[in-house]
Amino acid sequence: LYIIIDRYCDMKVVLPAWLYYYVPELIYNDAQTWTSFYLNLFTNLISVISCLVILYVIFRSNEGLRTTYHRIIAFFAVMCLVSNISVGAGTLPMPKDNVYPFKGPMLGNDATCTAQAFAITFTQFMYVPCNTWLAIYYVCVLVLKLKPRTISRCIEPIFYLISVGTSIAGSVIYMKYEYFNVHPLLPHCYTARYPFHCTWFPDGEECYNNGSFLYTEKGYIAQAWSSLGYLYVLFGLLIICMLTIIVNTYLFERRNKVRSTSSTTPQEQESNSENETSGTRGATPEDTDIFFDHTTTADVSITNADLKFTRIVSFQAMLYILSFFITWIPVSTVSLVSQYSDTVVDGIAVYVRIFLQNLEGFFIMCIFLYHKVHNIRRSKKRSDMPVCEALALLFSSQEVSDD
Repeated sequence: LYIIIDRYCDMKVVLPAWLYYYVPELIYNDAQTWTSFYLNLFTNLISVISCLVILYVIFRSNEGLRTTYHRIIAFFAVMCLVSNISVGAGTLPMPKDNVYPFKGPMLGNDATCTAQAFAITFTQFMYVPCNTWLAIYYVCVLVLKLKPRTISRCIEPIFYLISVGTSIAGSVIYMKYEYFNVHPLLPHCYTARYPFHCTWFPDGEECYNNGSFLYTEKGYIAQAWSSLGYLYVLFGLLIICMLTIIVNTYLFERRNKVRSTSSTTPQEQESNSENETSGTRGATPEDTDIFFDHTTTADVSITNADLKFTRIVSFQAMLYILSFFITWIPVSTVSLVSQYSDTVVDGIAVYVRIFLQNLEGFFIMCIFLYHKVHNIRRSKKRSDMPVCEALALLFSSQEVSDD
């Protein structure tokens, strides 16, 4: 009866756990259709092109990899590029004899499936925290006023150590427990039990690799919630950085208003006018500090250029935080809840997950190019330059303002 309803009735069917175990081909959802296969291929192709554009702009710029901002973005682009190529392969590396009825071509074996899942997991652990690293970088620049040399020598190496450490640890654990398999809810190999719902059966003796911890019910719960917890830790850090930047921007603007109302003497007005015209700040003895940049403290006049720059950079930081939220938090939460229930997961949730997560490289490219275009338009009296013309200049010339 369940088989007839599932195959011949256009409705969402809730199936009992034992039926998943004995009839694994019933775990059929929209992730296994041709639509998901082509959507996965198309979105990853867009993201691959986006990552290549980011790397092209960085290496053509005058700064190259000499700035922390460029190095973090380039690190993200390289890791995301490898991940998108692996994910974009879709069902091709899957074993031909797996139990799930994927519509896409399956030309691989266990080794190719493991290689695909390993590449995706390793690179995702690498680039997922990059939004958080960028947010912390903005806090160091805007709030803590750290010098670029201090950030590159003391703060930036910690970013890469955490990314590499979590990536190696996570990938080795999954490899040890042979947890790289065909995933029935994704159009590519990933971290999953095989068969996916084998531990729902009370015995579970016939479940492949059932002797390993991740194939037990407690192991699956621990793995699922630790992955989601890791994302929420990163998101919590992003929220803290966002609030810090917002408060700093508000205080910066308020201090600017107080200074503008208190500057009443002709000498002070003339000094402020010169600063706004030149876009430079007066030097103080504190400039020799090797850790902190004191040129924007209360001892130095705040210009309109400083205020505008702070607003733009703060807005850019908010965009990076937003891109992390829309690509990981909602979709991962829904996916976890769905996998932990006994319902067939399909519909819009599958397509949204494929669309949002695969296009993260495209979102980052849009923010990155927005920043570059703004730099071009605010330099050398190009404020009236159209956006398309600024983009053309960005790709055709090395003339890009400092970050």
